[in-house]
Order: sequence, then structure tokens, then C-alpha cells
Amino acid sequence: MRFEVTGNNAREAFLYVIYAYNAFAFDKKAMLSTIVKKCPEVLNSLTEGDILGAFRDFYGNTIQRGEIMSPAEFEWVSQYVKDSYIRKEMEKLLYRSLLSASSHHDGTRHAFSWTINEDEKKEVANEVLENSNLRSKRKMQIAKEFNKPSEQFEIEYLHRLLWDRHYDKAEAFGIKNDEVVITVILENINAGYIGDAAEIASRFLPDRQDIADEIEKIKTAIN
Repeated sequence: MRFEVTGNNAREAFLYVIYAYNAFAFDKKAMLSTIVKKCPEVLNSLTEGDILGAFRDFYGNTIQRGEIMSPAEFEWVSQYVKDSYIRKEMEKLLYRSLLSASSHHDGTRHAFSWTINEDEKKEVANEVLENSNLRSKRKMQIAKEFNKPSEQFEIEYLHRLLWDRHYDKAEAFGIKNDEVVITVILENINAGYIGDAAEIASRFLPDRQDIADEIEKIKTAIN
């Protein structure tokens, strides 16, 4: 740490390490342990609610930095918490962080020994689906895992694939929705991407010759 820990600032230092230091860059566990060893009275100056508040701030910091909380960070901090309710609230933050990450982190999430029950996990999942800015693909994956309606997220994902010109992925996705396809065709036309509109129509609405004809008229008029 860059400042000397004394009895006067130990409480501030302890909470600061919790909310400000990232485990991937600093040895958070050792820093907390050092503070407690040097100033053991620090734990008497803290409430477990203080620790929860600092952990919530840390969760917010990871979101702002585009990072993910690790199970190790939860373990390092929760060892100073005995209240089961507060530990569960901290655990929910960890679960939300891992759930909000890409599917690459699902293995870590499934391997962790959670004390929160399935209903509490579903509660977190609902909050993530309703309030987060996750991409539609991840929301679709979460909805399916927790047996939630996923149609809206599937539609959003199909739209994104088509707009981003990932046509092969859109075909492999296997979800057919003519309304979405037509919407993306119109969006491409309005943006001046006539060639893209024509390709989408050809690949995803091959039976709609009327749409192909209209696109051809627009192309002719422009040229």
C-alpha cells in the first residue's frame, strides 16, 4: 500500500482495499491480512454492514471498468463476515457479476459452491435480464438457462446478426422471423446499403420476389 497503516486510518484503509483494489493487479488478500495483523482492533471499528457497503462499491467499480469479480475476491472479503444474511448479499453480487459476464465464465459460476438457493439465483437472473445492458445473445442464454421466455431476446439477436452482416451465423441460428428480416432490409435501404438489403432478401426471403423487385427498382433509380 502507498500509505502507512496506523490505528487512526486502519478502518479507512481496510474498506479502501475492499472497494478499490482489483485482485488481478494487487494481492488483495495479503493487504487485508496485513492491516488486520498490524491493527487487530480495526475489526472492532467496523460493522459487517460497512464491509458489505464496500463490497457493493467494489462491484460497481468492476462494472465501470468492464471487469468481473472473482470467487477468490469474495472469499478474501467474506472471511471477515459472520452474518449469514450479509454473506448472502455479497454472494449475490458475485453471482450477478459472473452471470453478467460472457458464457466463457459459466464454468466458474457453475463450479462455485453457492449458499444462495435456486430461487435467489433466479431473482438475480431476473434483475440481470430486466436491468442490465447485456447484449441480446447473452440475455437469450440466461433466459434459456432459467426457463424464462427468450423469444424477445432471440428476435433482438437475429436483428443484430443481420444488421452486422453475420449472415452465415443468422442462418445457423435457425430462428425465422420474416418481420425482423423485413425490418432490417428497410433499415439497410434507409441507410443506403442497397446491396446488403438485396443479399438479405435473397438469403432469408427467397420466396418474396416482390421485395426483390422493389429493391431492384431502388437500385436502378439510384444508378
